[in-house]
Amino acid sequence: MDKFLIKNGMLWNGNGFSKKDVLFEGKHVTKIDDNIEADTLRKFDASGLIVMPGLIDIHMHMRNVSIDAFGTDVSAGCFPNGVTCAVDASAVSGDKEFLDTFAVKNAVFVSPTFNNGNYNFDNFEQYNKSYGDKLLGFKLFYDGDNFDGVTPLKEVCAFAKDKGLKVMVHTNNSPVSMMDIAKTLNSGDIITHAFHGGRNNAAEDNFECLKFAREKGIVIDTGFAGHVHTDFTVLKKAMDAKFYPDTISSDLTRASAFIRFGRYGLNYCMSIMRTLGMPEEEIFLSVTKNAAKAVGKENDWGTLEIGSTAVTVLGLSNEPYSITDKMGKTVSDNKSYRTYLTVVNGDAVYSY
Repeated sequence: MDKFLIKNGMLWNGNGFSKKDVLFEGKHVTKIDDNIEADTLRKFDASGLIVMPGLIDIHMHMRNVSIDAFGTDVSAGCFPNGVTCAVDASAVSGDKEFLDTFAVKNAVFVSPTFNNGNYNFDNFEQYNKSYGDKLLGFKLFYDGDNFDGVTPLKEVCAFAKDKGLKVMVHTNNSPVSMMDIAKTLNSGDIITHAFHGGRNNAAEDNFECLKFAREKGIVIDTGFAGHVHTDFTVLKKAMDAKFYPDTISSDLTRASAFIRFGRYGLNYCMSIMRTLGMPEEEIFLSVTKNAAKAVGKENDWGTLEIGSTAVTVLGLSNEPYSITDKMGKTVSDNKSYRTYLTVVNGDAVYSY
């Protein structure tokens, strides 16, 4: 059986750091121990690096799944960022059979359609048939003046709850308050672009809306989109108040991958959070265990143990970055997170 040994790394699995080796035999991790010796030509020296579960991006857009204007190549967008599990946040094409061809584990949110402001429930069966157990739920866009009030959201939340599905809400420049959205969502639903700077943003009530949402069991997601749907002044206020997001996601699209900031992706977003004051272990939880729980995959994604199929080797590099949001606020640092190795099913799918 083919073997792959990762040596000398600092293992992080949600409960601190410990020096461990990790052995893959075939597609699965078969041993995690202090010093593993194995007869294999495939070895990676992770000295000075962090060995952790494959990362999870719960908000991105995949080519031939999202619309062409958004969809980016899955492997190119994920593996260099250590992402081994990803969620398309507005699926319109493809199906379960197509998604099963991706090396990246995946799931989807679909966008409901409306007739005269009322949800068209008839399209659910088509989505359900196409995506099957890949379908997590619905994503609604509360942006601009597309909705008058929360009635459409109430209808979708009631329907989703009945079907055991989740609702993700895009909340940039929303026509209704963040508190109204939080009061409407069900426990387990997701607010993305939670730190936008448009009207009805979370800083307007000093994040009371997001605190209420979290107490209700709603997931607070960054949904960065680079500088597009995140106001760094709002985000910094939240970090100063020690109000950290539950999940960090990239909202990666074809307009951002390798174009907008050179190597934009989940690692870049993690770097921004580190610079603004989010503790490292909170960052790691937000892209592993928290993310897995947010999309109902905690039994399959986000852990590194015997039987796991994915590992990310991550480090803090001396590579500087700088990003400026639409309001002119710049975040920069002379250090940033970088993925050095991504392993999926026992294969090194990316190595730096």
